[in-house]
Amino acid sequence: MRKRDDAQSVLARQIEEASVTSNQAYFDMGGNSSAGSGVGGTLFSPLIYRREMKVNGCDVTARTVKIHDQNPLEEPSVEITFDLARTRIPESSALIGNEFAFMAGRGDEPNGTAVFELHFEPPYEPLIASDTAGVEIEQPVLFTRFWMEPVADETQPRRLLALLNQYQDEYCTFSG
Repeated sequence: MRKRDDAQSVLARQIEEASVTSNQAYFDMGGNSSAGSGVGGTLFSPLIYRREMKVNGCDVTARTVKIHDQNPLEEPSVEITFDLARTRIPESSALIGNEFAFMAGRGDEPNGTAVFELHFEPPYEPLIASDTAGVEIEQPVLFTRFWMEPVADETQPRRLLALLNQYQDEYCTFSG
């Protein structure tokens, strides 16, 4: 049993690592920054965020975290915890379309954006919580979209989908 727990923990950590994206590098100051010199050194602090997933057994929390220079506390602006056993995950080989999308960067911005949909098996409707402009809202949803940006290409989001599907197959059998 311990070997199974260790393997499950390793796979959960791989999902967490593969899920993280952040625009932090674009606002870092300094010569090696992709932002060059001066981006972020404006009158207002830039909006810096991190998108990530956390795995706890068959519960996965997907969230977007706002990061403020003035406030070291990380505040989720959007967060949803869902049961993998009741969630349909696109295959990592899904064609670009409704369930999976990738938009390549252009010009000075070489990195793109990926998004994929997670559908919940009815009647299951987990609550999504959001905090927009100081207004907190919680509501049940039939599906959610997980955004990953910036990403250089489709490799990282497709790896995340492969890991989520593997974890579901091995530890949280889909009940739909």
